[in-house]
Amino acid sequence: MVISYFKRKKKKMKELREKRRELHYQQNRNFILEIAEDVFSRFGYSQTSMDLIAQETQFSKATLYRYFAGKQDLFFSVIQNSLGDLGVQLTAIQRKNFSPEEKIKKIVVAIFKFYHKKKNIGRALFLERMFARKRQEVSPGGHHPQIPNNLRKKLLELSETINEVIREGIDQGVFAPVDPEDASFILGSLVRGFVFRGPLGRKEYSPHQASELVSRYFLYGIARSNQPKKIS
Repeated sequence: MVISYFKRKKKKMKELREKRRELHYQQNRNFILEIAEDVFSRFGYSQTSMDLIAQETQFSKATLYRYFAGKQDLFFSVIQNSLGDLGVQLTAIQRKNFSPEEKIKKIVVAIFKFYHKKKNIGRALFLERMFARKRQEVSPGGHHPQIPNNLRKKLLELSETINEVIREGIDQGVFAPVDPEDASFILGSLVRGFVFRGPLGRKEYSPHQASELVSRYFLYGIARSNQPKKIS
């Protein structure tokens, strides 16, 4: 009996130590992600180094490598962490008792708010890949960050949530019988066009203004007969 008691106590103590280690690990990892997001936002992917992130976090570089395989892994982990939050928002909208049109509008607002909040991170990824492609044209075999499978899966999940809303609208006869994947791709292109419009962007739009415009043109186009009486 006594031996059994001490065995259970020893096992319980071991479980508590493991929980504390896991909690400490997650706290440190989340802290690194938070600081790294700020660093990548300020300096971009190319100009950021693990040394710089170590300096900003006040961790040794060796400690950083306990949590992340390297700069590329850390960069995409920052993005995936953010996309996880966005995914929760889009899923919540998709499950609400809104009309398909209203769901699209709310989804677009959520995406624009996300891009506005994380615009420097998104721009760092977009510009890095754009310049990397240009370098490869000159020097084939050049290296640039390849989107990992887990992040690609997260992006596909976000797209599928939008697909579901479009399918719902088609089933209800609200939307034309289009291909949901084509439609969600076009919607994503419209949003990215606003966020990364480059030198041709002569006007500045708030997230609300951009959301209104994208929702209007995506849902109703420019044909006079398609226009609703009032666009909220």
